[in-house]
Amino acid sequence: MDRRFVGFFFIGLGIIILILIIYFLFFFKFNKPQDVPKQQEATSTPVVKTVVEPPKILEVKPVTKEELDQEGVKRLAASFAERFGSYSSHSNFQNMEDLKLFMTDKMKTWSEDFVKTQALKQAGNTEYYGITTKAVTKKMLDFDESKGVAKVLIQTQRRETVGSAGNPVSFGQSIEVSLLKQGGTWKVDQAYWKDR
Repeated sequence: MDRRFVGFFFIGLGIIILILIIYFLFFFKFNKPQDVPKQQEATSTPVVKTVVEPPKILEVKPVTKEELDQEGVKRLAASFAERFGSYSSHSNFQNMEDLKLFMTDKMKTWSEDFVKTQALKQAGNTEYYGITTKAVTKKMLDFDESKGVAKVLIQTQRRETVGSAGNPVSFGQSIEVSLLKQGGTWKVDQAYWKDR
C-alpha cells in the first residue's frame, strides 16, 4: 500500500472518531433525564423566613412640550456650534456652506461676508490651519416659544493645529447661539464666540 493512502486513512479515521466523541458528549450528556434530588430528611435547623418588600414606585413627571422644545433647541445649537467651529484651510469654509440650511437670511448674509473676508486673508498662505470643536455643555439663556426666540450658551472644547507638523493646542471656549423660529422651524440668527 501507498504510504500516503495509509496516512489519509488514519487522518480520516481520526476525524470520524473525533466527530463521534463530540456527538456523544453533547447529545447524550444533555439529553439524559436529570436525577431528581431526594428530599432531605427533616433536621432541627431553624427555618429563616425572608420578607420581600414590594418594589418602590417612582413618580415620573411627564415632560412638557416646552421642555421637549427647549431640549431640541439646545441640541440644534450644540450641533451648529460644533460644525460652525470646526474647519481647516483645506476645506475652503465648507462648514459654512453646509450650515446654511440651519441659518436665517441674516446669518447667511453674515456667513457669506465672513467667508469672503477670510478667503482674502488666506490668499497665498499655504500653511495649514485646522480647528475642531466639541460641545461639552448646553445652557438655555432665553426661551420664548410665543415670540419664537431662544438663546443658548454652549461651552466647547476646541483643538487648534497650525502647520502640518504643528502640535495641536486644546482650549475651552463658549459660544452664544441665538435662534429664531421661522415657519415652524428653529434657525440660527447669530453666533458669537466668547473670549478664550
